[in-house]
Amino acid sequence: VCSSGQSRGPIAAMADKRHIYHGSLDQRMREDDAFDEKAEASGHIMKAPGAAQGRQESATMNRARQEHERKMAAFESQKSRQFDAVPTNDLQVKARLREYGEPICMFG
Repeated sequence: VCSSGQSRGPIAAMADKRHIYHGSLDQRMREDDAFDEKAEASGHIMKAPGAAQGRQESATMNRARQEHERKMAAFESQKSRQFDAVPTNDLQVKARLREYGEPICMFG
């Protein structure tokens, strides 16, 4: 209500408010959990397995993850070798190649 006694309208009234309080997040989460439990108990809704209920990986997915980890470890190993100092002494070169599991003599 303005000083003249008339209403300023809903937009002007909203501009006066600085904060809109919807309640605590914890309270809202508890309400959501209670709603989910009631809906699941009624038999109308089934909850999909999520992080809270745990997740089982298939054997194929597990193998793919392990293969990916193995390849990433090999890549990181190769990447770290790129930045090593390169020896020029023949004996040091051969020792370094043996260390990496690379052939010492390519032709001969």
